[in-house]
Amino acid sequence: MESQQTEENIETTTKFGIDTILKIVFRNKPFKSHAFGYSILFALFFFLLIILFKQNPVYYIIEIKTQCISFIPGILGFTLSAYALLVGFSQTEMLLKITEPLEEENKNSKVAKKEHYSLYQIMSSTFAVNVIVQALALALAYIVHFVSILSIRTNITSFFQNGVIDVTNYITLFLMLYAIWISIFLVVQSVVNIFNFSQLHQFYVNKEKLNKK
Repeated sequence: MESQQTEENIETTTKFGIDTILKIVFRNKPFKSHAFGYSILFALFFFLLIILFKQNPVYYIIEIKTQCISFIPGILGFTLSAYALLVGFSQTEMLLKITEPLEEENKNSKVAKKEHYSLYQIMSSTFAVNVIVQALALALAYIVHFVSILSIRTNITSFFQNGVIDVTNYITLFLMLYAIWISIFLVVQSVVNIFNFSQLHQFYVNKEKLNKK
Protein backbone atom coordinates (compact mmCIF):
# COMPACT_ATOMS: atom_id res chain seq x y z
CA MET A 1 0.00 0.00 0.00
CA GLU A 2 1.06 3.56 -0.69
CA SER A 3 1.84 5.47 2.49
CA GLN A 4 0.73 9.03 3.19
CA GLN A 5 3.57 9.46 5.67
CA THR A 6 6.31 11.98 4.92
CA GLU A 7 9.85 12.13 6.21
CA GLU A 8 9.07 15.37 8.05
CA ASN A 9 5.93 13.98 9.70
CA ILE A 10 7.74 10.84 10.85
CA GLU A 11 10.48 12.93 12.45
CA THR A 12 8.07 15.35 14.18
CA THR A 13 5.69 12.67 15.49
CA THR A 14 8.30 10.11 16.60
CA LYS A 15 9.18 11.65 19.94
CA PHE A 16 9.30 9.97 23.33
CA GLY A 17 8.36 10.57 26.95
CA ILE A 18 5.38 11.84 28.91
CA ASP A 19 5.45 15.20 27.10
CA THR A 20 4.59 13.49 23.81
CA ILE A 21 1.86 11.39 25.45
CA LEU A 22 0.19 14.51 26.85
CA LYS A 23 0.68 16.41 23.59
CA ILE A 24 -1.17 13.73 21.60
CA VAL A 25 -3.95 13.33 24.18
CA PHE A 26 -4.62 17.05 24.64
CA ARG A 27 -5.00 17.50 20.88
CA ASN A 28 -8.09 15.29 21.19
CA LYS A 29 -9.74 17.35 23.99
CA PRO A 30 -9.68 14.78 26.84
CA PHE A 31 -11.72 17.06 29.13
CA LYS A 32 -14.70 16.42 26.85
CA SER A 33 -14.46 12.66 27.35
CA HIS A 34 -17.23 10.75 29.15
CA ALA A 35 -14.76 9.42 31.75
CA PHE A 36 -13.69 12.92 32.78
CA GLY A 37 -17.22 14.39 32.73
CA TYR A 38 -18.93 11.58 34.64
CA SER A 39 -16.13 11.47 37.22
CA ILE A 40 -16.60 15.18 37.97
CA LEU A 41 -20.40 14.78 38.19
CA PHE A 42 -20.27 11.75 40.50
CA ALA A 43 -17.58 13.29 42.70
CA LEU A 44 -19.53 16.54 42.95
CA PHE A 45 -22.79 14.70 43.71
CA PHE A 46 -21.35 12.71 46.63
CA PHE A 47 -19.35 15.73 47.83
CA LEU A 48 -22.54 17.83 48.06
CA LEU A 49 -24.40 14.96 49.79
CA ILE A 50 -21.72 14.82 52.50
CA ILE A 51 -21.94 18.60 52.99
CA LEU A 52 -25.76 18.68 53.00
CA PHE A 53 -25.98 15.93 55.61
CA LYS A 54 -23.23 17.65 57.65
CA GLN A 55 -21.02 14.58 57.74
CA ASN A 56 -17.47 14.55 59.03
CA PRO A 57 -15.27 14.71 55.88
CA VAL A 58 -12.34 13.00 57.64
CA TYR A 59 -14.30 9.76 58.01
CA TYR A 60 -15.04 9.64 54.27
CA ILE A 61 -11.49 10.62 53.34
CA ILE A 62 -10.12 7.68 55.34
CA GLU A 63 -12.74 5.29 53.95
CA ILE A 64 -12.19 6.31 50.31
CA LYS A 65 -8.41 6.22 50.81
CA THR A 66 -8.67 2.64 52.08
CA GLN A 67 -10.84 1.62 49.12
CA CYS A 68 -8.43 3.24 46.64
CA ILE A 69 -5.43 1.45 48.10
CA SER A 70 -7.37 -1.83 47.98
CA PHE A 71 -8.74 -1.85 44.45
CA ILE A 72 -6.76 0.62 42.28
CA PRO A 73 -3.72 -1.72 41.99
CA GLY A 74 -6.03 -4.37 40.50
CA ILE A 75 -7.59 -2.08 37.89
CA LEU A 76 -4.17 -0.57 37.19
CA GLY A 77 -2.99 -4.08 36.32
CA PHE A 78 -5.99 -4.53 34.04
CA THR A 79 -5.25 -1.26 32.21
CA LEU A 80 -1.58 -2.20 31.82
CA SER A 81 -2.60 -5.59 30.38
CA ALA A 82 -4.93 -3.85 27.91
CA TYR A 83 -2.11 -1.49 26.94
CA ALA A 84 0.23 -4.44 26.36
CA LEU A 85 -2.47 -6.07 24.21
CA LEU A 86 -2.69 -2.97 22.02
CA VAL A 87 1.07 -2.63 21.62
CA GLY A 88 1.99 -6.29 21.26
CA PHE A 89 -0.82 -8.02 19.37
CA SER A 90 -1.55 -6.22 16.11
CA GLN A 91 -2.30 -7.87 12.79
CA THR A 92 0.25 -6.74 10.20
CA GLU A 93 -2.21 -5.40 7.62
CA MET A 94 -4.11 -3.53 10.32
CA LEU A 95 -0.89 -2.07 11.72
CA LEU A 96 0.06 -0.76 8.28
CA LYS A 97 -3.30 1.04 8.06
CA ILE A 98 -3.62 2.48 11.58
CA THR A 99 -0.06 3.88 11.60
CA GLU A 100 -0.99 6.20 8.74
CA PRO A 101 -1.54 9.91 9.62
CA LEU A 102 -5.21 10.67 10.13
CA GLU A 103 -6.73 12.62 7.25
CA GLU A 104 -9.69 13.77 9.36
CA GLU A 105 -7.35 15.38 11.88
CA ASN A 106 -5.55 17.21 9.08
CA LYS A 107 -8.78 18.61 7.62
CA ASN A 108 -10.29 19.66 10.93
CA SER A 109 -7.18 21.37 12.28
CA LYS A 110 -8.04 25.01 13.00
CA VAL A 111 -4.37 25.79 13.47
CA ALA A 112 -1.67 24.76 11.05
CA LYS A 113 0.16 21.84 12.68
CA LYS A 114 3.27 20.08 11.55
CA GLU A 115 2.41 16.86 13.38
CA HIS A 116 -0.28 14.52 12.07
CA TYR A 117 -0.58 11.60 14.44
CA SER A 118 -1.92 8.17 13.50
CA LEU A 119 -4.83 6.28 15.05
CA TYR A 120 -2.30 3.87 16.57
CA GLN A 121 -0.49 6.74 18.34
CA ILE A 122 -3.77 8.22 19.60
CA MET A 123 -5.02 4.88 20.96
CA SER A 124 -1.63 4.13 22.53
CA SER A 125 -1.42 7.57 24.19
CA THR A 126 -4.98 7.19 25.53
CA PHE A 127 -4.08 3.92 27.26
CA ALA A 128 -0.85 5.49 28.56
CA VAL A 129 -2.75 8.43 30.09
CA ASN A 130 -5.25 6.01 31.67
CA VAL A 131 -2.36 4.22 33.39
CA ILE A 132 -0.78 7.53 34.49
CA VAL A 133 -4.05 8.91 35.93
CA GLN A 134 -4.79 5.70 37.84
CA ALA A 135 -1.21 5.66 39.15
CA LEU A 136 -1.62 9.28 40.31
CA ALA A 137 -4.91 8.37 42.03
CA LEU A 138 -3.10 5.57 43.86
CA ALA A 139 -0.25 7.93 44.77
CA LEU A 140 -2.78 10.43 46.17
CA ALA A 141 -4.33 7.68 48.29
CA TYR A 142 -0.92 6.77 49.73
CA ILE A 143 -0.13 10.44 50.43
CA VAL A 144 -3.42 10.79 52.33
CA HIS A 145 -2.62 7.53 54.16
CA PHE A 146 0.80 8.85 55.18
CA VAL A 147 -0.58 12.24 56.29
CA SER A 148 -3.35 10.59 58.32
CA ILE A 149 -0.80 8.43 60.18
CA LEU A 150 1.45 11.46 60.68
CA SER A 151 -1.41 13.54 62.10
CA ILE A 152 -2.26 10.80 64.60
CA ARG A 153 1.32 10.23 65.77
CA THR A 154 2.55 13.85 65.83
CA ASN A 155 -0.66 15.91 66.26
CA ILE A 156 0.43 17.99 63.25
CA THR A 157 -3.03 19.58 63.00
CA SER A 158 -2.28 21.66 66.12
CA PHE A 159 0.00 23.86 63.98
CA PHE A 160 -2.89 25.03 61.79
CA GLN A 161 -6.05 27.00 62.43
CA ASN A 162 -9.36 25.10 62.39
CA GLY A 163 -10.55 26.99 59.30
CA VAL A 164 -7.48 25.96 57.33
CA ILE A 165 -7.90 22.33 58.41
CA ASP A 166 -11.59 22.32 57.42
CA VAL A 167 -10.88 23.74 53.96
CA THR A 168 -8.01 21.27 53.47
CA ASN A 169 -10.23 18.36 54.51
CA TYR A 170 -12.97 19.31 52.04
CA ILE A 171 -10.49 19.81 49.18
CA THR A 172 -8.91 16.44 49.99
CA LEU A 173 -12.36 14.84 50.16
CA PHE A 174 -13.27 16.10 46.68
CA LEU A 175 -9.92 15.00 45.25
CA MET A 176 -10.32 11.52 46.75
CA LEU A 177 -13.87 11.24 45.40
CA TYR A 178 -12.64 12.28 41.98
CA ALA A 179 -9.69 9.88 42.18
CA ILE A 180 -11.89 6.88 42.90
CA TRP A 181 -14.46 7.72 40.22
CA ILE A 182 -11.95 8.56 37.47
CA SER A 183 -10.19 5.26 38.18
CA ILE A 184 -13.50 3.38 37.75
CA PHE A 185 -14.59 5.22 34.60
CA LEU A 186 -11.16 4.79 33.01
CA VAL A 187 -11.66 1.03 33.32
CA VAL A 188 -14.90 1.42 31.34
CA GLN A 189 -13.04 3.56 28.79
CA SER A 190 -10.31 0.92 28.52
CA VAL A 191 -12.91 -1.79 27.88
CA VAL A 192 -14.49 0.34 25.13
CA ASN A 193 -11.05 0.97 23.61
CA ILE A 194 -10.25 -2.76 23.67
CA PHE A 195 -13.57 -3.47 21.95
CA ASN A 196 -12.87 -0.80 19.31
CA PHE A 197 -9.42 -2.32 18.78
CA SER A 198 -10.93 -5.79 18.35
CA GLN A 199 -13.43 -4.38 15.84
CA LEU A 200 -10.54 -2.90 13.85
CA HIS A 201 -8.80 -6.26 13.96
CA GLN A 202 -11.99 -7.98 12.77
CA PHE A 203 -12.39 -5.47 9.94
CA TYR A 204 -8.86 -5.82 8.57
CA VAL A 205 -8.79 -9.62 8.90
CA ASN A 206 -12.03 -9.83 6.89
CA LYS A 207 -10.68 -7.35 4.31
CA GLU A 208 -7.60 -9.55 3.95
CA LYS A 209 -9.82 -12.61 3.41
CA LEU A 210 -11.74 -10.79 0.67
CA ASN A 211 -8.52 -9.70 -1.03
CA LYS A 212 -7.34 -13.33 -1.18
CA LYS A 213 -10.46 -14.48 -3.03
